[in-house]
Amino acid sequence: MFDPGRVRATFVSEGDEVAVGRFRFRVIEVPGHTPGHLALFEPDSGVLFGGDHVLFVISPGIALFPDGADALQAYLDSLAKVRALGCSRLFVSHGEPRDDFAERIDWLDAHHRERLEEAAGIVAAGPGLTGEQVIRRIKWNVPHGRWEDISFVQRWCILMEGLVILDHLVDRGRIRREVGEDGLRRYF
Repeated sequence: MFDPGRVRATFVSEGDEVAVGRFRFRVIEVPGHTPGHLALFEPDSGVLFGGDHVLFVISPGIALFPDGADALQAYLDSLAKVRALGCSRLFVSHGEPRDDFAERIDWLDAHHRERLEEAAGIVAAGPGLTGEQVIRRIKWNVPHGRWEDISFVQRWCILMEGLVILDHLVDRGRIRREVGEDGLRRYF
């Protein structure tokens, strides 16, 4: 019987180990999808339980970090960290395990870098656009031609990721953000 008085929260972080039967999983911090996203790596077998860090059915969304840190850079760094582990098998939270995850990691890295170039190009071609205007001009992989036809949840995810892209470009000095007299953030 469940006794809430006996439950203790246990927190783990990078380098900690979690024992499960005869296996000892090393905790790997892989921020990007969320600020505190963790993966579990079993070094002897090379198995990684990666959660939402690398997905095959979709590109994982990248969250805005509450502390203002560069979420996209954290994600790109996390991809490189996972690639360097030399995993033999990746288990993901959505979809079946696959062995071609190294190629997927490369694809995700290239995909995000292409989006950065696209967004920077949109800003260069239209200095003074608002964040929403830039984000709506990015070619998102959605089956709808009009913004209004995209589901509310998907639009929210697109806006979140678009802001992450813009924040990264600003953090890297590739574009600049100014708040206009109207209170809107504009990009140059």
